[in-house]
Amino acid sequence: MRLLLLKCRRPVVVVLHIGLIVAANTLAFSLRFDGATPPAYWHLWSETLPLLVAIRALLFVPFRLYEGFWRYTSISDLRCRQ
Repeated sequence: MRLLLLKCRRPVVVVLHIGLIVAANTLAFSLRFDGATPPAYWHLWSETLPLLVAIRALLFVPFRLYEGFWRYTSISDLRCRQ
C-alpha cells in the first residue's frame, strides 16, 4: 500500500485539490445565501464550476505548485496520533 501511494501520490493530490475547490465553492455559495441558494444561482454555480476547476488546475501546472506538496510529508504523517 505504501509503495502504491508513493508511486501515484501526485494524482491523489490533484484529485483531492479539485475536490477541495468544489467544496470551497459550494460552501461559498451556501454562505452567501445563508444556506438557501436560489435555483438560478445553482444553475450559475454548475456552469462556472468546470471553468473554475480548469483554470485553477491549469495554473497549478505551469507554476509547479503540485511538486512541493509532498516534499516534507511522509507516510507516518497520515497515521492518527493520540
